Amino acid sequence: MLIADARLVKNAEEKLVNIEEVSKQLYDHNFRGFLYCPTPGCPAKLVYINSDRAHFRTWKYHAHHEGCVYHFERRWVGRDYQIADVTVGFEFQRRQEALSKAYRAMRFPEELPNLKTVTRTTVTLQKPMLSRRKRITGIQTTLFDDETWQGLKRKRPPLRRKYVSKINENDIDQHKLVMGYVQKVELIEDVAKITLLESDKEIDIVFELSFIAESKNNSYLNKFGVIQHFADQNPEPAFAGIGEVRFNRTTNRFEHQIFFGTDFRIEDMDLLALSAKMALSELE
Repeated sequence: MLIADARLVKNAEEKLVNIEEVSKQLYDHNFRGFLYCPTPGCPAKLVYINSDRAHFRTWKYHAHHEGCVYHFERRWVGRDYQIADVTVGFEFQRRQEALSKAYRAMRFPEELPNLKTVTRTTVTLQKPMLSRRKRITGIQTTLFDDETWQGLKRKRPPLRRKYVSKINENDIDQHKLVMGYVQKVELIEDVAKITLLESDKEIDIVFELSFIAESKNNSYLNKFGVIQHFADQNPEPAFAGIGEVRFNRTTNRFEHQIFFGTDFRIEDMDLLALSAKMALSELE
């Protein structure tokens, strides 16, 4: 869907920009990651399409509010749930398992399975005997129609796991599972900016308008303070999160934007479990 205007939300300011005001260079250096649907309150993020007919387009993993004039329903082909139930094609359970594995990799690397060297054996094939039978040409039939066959061939996108120190320019605009250790928590209204450190490299974990507007994240809002409280008692807790990597040219730092509360963990606990743990510890 072609969109002519976008809301620029940056540095606590918001203004409307028209497609004619934007160039590829301006978008890459200043607007990337900060453009949203022009409908007030709509959390859908937009991207700039530089073509003969330049326009804004809804980012492929975002959805507009039902009351928005740009609203449309997304569904995965052949599945009965909406895009809001998954992140980048990963089922909920698959993401949770990936986060737990990332935690174990950080805290218990010795438990990782050892790669065994595969011994190759050489097999000598005898030359087949030639037959004088006449070759018969047949027609191979298929067991599936085209739609089913295309669905079977479709592969799930791989979930790339990276430590903070390994993040580079090639990861920008890509979804990654980022691993590091909490150094600082800066509360920003209902959410926070979390700074991770690993091997002398830092990245900022951010939760923006799309996170706040997502109804599934309501129970996570106003609970980010417990992360700093937990870090005060347990220095450098392990953090793993799934989101989009980007580069903030204002701060000259890499950022990792997370969209769902279930997509990050601290010491293998999501924010709700961590909040409950800290509440119980205060009662003891």
